[in-house]
Amino acid sequence: MTNYWTVYGHDWAVEYLRKGMVNNRIRQAYLITGAPNIGKNTLAHTFAMALNCEEPDVLSRPCYTCR
Repeated sequence: MTNYWTVYGHDWAVEYLRKGMVNNRIRQAYLITGAPNIGKNTLAHTFAMALNCEEPDVLSRPCYTCR
């Protein structure tokens, strides 16, 4: 699986979130925890971008052009 997200080193987390989006099974809340400076903020922002993406042909990944 190609990682279209700008998150590196967290392939399992990206895949988990992406599969949830593909299967339309997004949970009410996600708890993203871990050591400082490992990319939690980047993961959360990229996930939010993917959820709010307005491009109709983009499946489970942000287009990086939406506002």
